[in-house]
Amino acid sequence: MIGRFRTHNAIPHNIFREWRKKGFDPDILQNAFEEQTFFEKDTLENMLSLFSMLCDFIVSKRYIRYRYLDITSETLRWVEKHIFGPLVFSELAKDMGYSQRAILYALKKNLNMNFKQLCMLKKIERFERVVSENPAITVEEAALMIGYDDASYFSRVYKKVRSATPSAFIKSVRRTGADAR
Repeated sequence: MIGRFRTHNAIPHNIFREWRKKGFDPDILQNAFEEQTFFEKDTLENMLSLFSMLCDFIVSKRYIRYRYLDITSETLRWVEKHIFGPLVFSELAKDMGYSQRAILYALKKNLNMNFKQLCMLKKIERFERVVSENPAITVEEAALMIGYDDASYFSRVYKKVRSATPSAFIKSVRRTGADAR
């Protein structure tokens, strides 16, 4: 459902150009774009936060109970809270009061990943958010902001997960920003 909202007033130029290049009718794309509800970025983030709180409430009151969902949700919140520093699995287990085995099982069952994969993904998502908010930033600066002292190591991690370099992502954000102007 989140993809049904738009946060831009106009179709990004590169998407429009690709659409036309493939020979599709530009009016179809324009009409589909305009049919999507427009929300300011802050409003959409507030809605997502409210939706997240609602889901947490439903689960905490046991209106819906999914085995190990509580552990997964708590793990995600803990990782987000500690994202800017080293994410140590034993500290997570101690802080949450669950065994490491229970946490690993919950992550595998609900997210199909282990703790290390989750941390890498969350740090990469945070990196992409930082870059999107500040396209002039360098890989080194953004990597440092998300807790990686070694930008080369972060670049290898990013490439392993996204199959592209972080500098390519920064360039695409800068290009998209230039196209929108």
